[in-house]
Amino acid sequence: MTSSPDAIPAADQRQLLCTHAIYGLHALSVTAGVVTTLLGHRTLLFGLPSLVGAVLNVVQRGQSQGSWLASHSRWLWHTFWWMVAGVVAVTVAFGPILSVLTRLPLLEIGYLAVAGWAGWRLARGWRALRAGQSLREETA
Repeated sequence: MTSSPDAIPAADQRQLLCTHAIYGLHALSVTAGVVTTLLGHRTLLFGLPSLVGAVLNVVQRGQSQGSWLASHSRWLWHTFWWMVAGVVAVTVAFGPILSVLTRLPLLEIGYLAVAGWAGWRLARGWRALRAGQSLREETA
C-alpha cells in the first residue's frame, strides 16, 4: 500500500481531530453571528467558540509543526485574526449612531460580509483537511 506525501500518519490522529474541532468551533461562532445578526442582535462574530478555537489552535500549534497540519494551524490563525480585524473595522466604521442616523443596517451588512468571508475560508480549509491536503496562503 503506497501513501501520498499528505497521508495522515497514525500518530497525528489526535492532532487531526483537534484541528477538526477548531474548524467546528469557528464555524459555530460564525453561524451564531449570522443568525443573531439576522435576528437584529448585534453579536460579535468571533464569540466564545472562536476564542476557544484560537486557544486550542495555539496549544496544538507546536505539536503540528513539521507536518501538513501546520498549514491548517496557520490558516485558522490568520482567519481568526482577520475576522477579528473585520469585525472591529465594521464596528468602528458603522457604529450604532451611524446606523440610527441613516436608518440603514450598515453594521449588520458589514458583519454579514465578514461572516461570508470567514465562512468561505473555513469551508475551503475544512474541505482540504478532510481530503488530507495542506493549505497554502496566497500572497498578494
